Amino acid sequence: MAMESKWEGKKVVGGPAPRAQRPVNALDAAKRAAHAAPEERDRLRVAAAGTRRAASRDARSRSPRVLSLTAALMGIALAAVVVYLLAGALTGVAHHRDGAAASEAELAVSRPSDGAVKKSLEYGGYVYRLSTTADGCVLQRYAQGAEDVANDLCKMNGAPVGVIEHAGAVYAISTTDTSYCVTSLALGDGCVPVEFARGDGSVRAAELADGTLKLEFGDGATKSIELGT
Repeated sequence: MAMESKWEGKKVVGGPAPRAQRPVNALDAAKRAAHAAPEERDRLRVAAAGTRRAASRDARSRSPRVLSLTAALMGIALAAVVVYLLAGALTGVAHHRDGAAASEAELAVSRPSDGAVKKSLEYGGYVYRLSTTADGCVLQRYAQGAEDVANDLCKMNGAPVGVIEHAGAVYAISTTDTSYCVTSLALGDGCVPVEFARGDGSVRAAELADGTLKLEFGDGATKSIELGT
């Protein structure tokens, strides 16, 4: 008697359950086609070809994703290069500005203080002055606001004419009835006063103009002394 089978939904009643179909593998299909009957061989070759086409479609679908990832990585690398170059440029600008500020500060320090000599001058937080003594005068230095603790730097003959600053050095001028003396002191730790110029004549006034110390004598004569840079 023939066995009756009927389906209820997905369940088979009264008959053997259908076997599940395994996915077709291209390599397995090719091997089977080599040993199968002609008609079976054609079917297996078709199955193998379909598997290869599916694999090709998967590869093609992955290609846009790979290209997108590559483009994203290149964009990130390019952005990093741009940021690096901008940072370098900004750093260069900052260094240039600092260098320019330093140069301006150096010019401010070394700029000649043109004009008539004075009895004292302020420079670098200190006051320099020529003070009269019993046997001549003395070049002194003291911190601003601490006049009572002045340091004697050097003694000079005659009466004080005045002091002036030029190119980072203090020049002190003293005179007697017959001669004059110009003493210089470079501004810096460990520097000592040295005699810069000496000559005949009694100096009545002195002034600095364009790096030149101009002396005026009691008889109306004048003398110019280049102080240098």
